[in-house]
Amino acid sequence: MSNANEERWLAGLERKGNINLLVLLEGMDTHDADAGVPGIVSELPHPPRDFVEAWLAAHEDAAPRKNLRIILWRLIAIVIAVAGVAGAVIAGWPTN
Repeated sequence: MSNANEERWLAGLERKGNINLLVLLEGMDTHDADAGVPGIVSELPHPPRDFVEAWLAAHEDAAPRKNLRIILWRLIAIVIAVAGVAGAVIAGWPTN
C-alpha cells in the first residue's frame, strides 16, 4: 500500500461521505477485511474494507455534531425571528 494510493483513497472517502460508504459496504458480497471496496475510486487498487471501516469509525462522530450545530443555529434564528415579529406586532398594537 503506497502513500499515493492512500491519498487517492482518502480523497475518495471524503467525496463519498459516511452514508454512501455504509451503503457500499452493505452491498458487498464478502466481509473479508482485505477485500477491495469498489465504487470509491475509479482505478485499481480499491481501498480494502478494513481501511474504509477504520475511516468511518474515525469520522462517524463528526457528522452528528455538525448536524446538531446546524439545528441549533436554525433554532436560534427562528427564536430571534419570532421575537422580532412579536416586537413589531406589539409596537404597532393600538393602545385605545
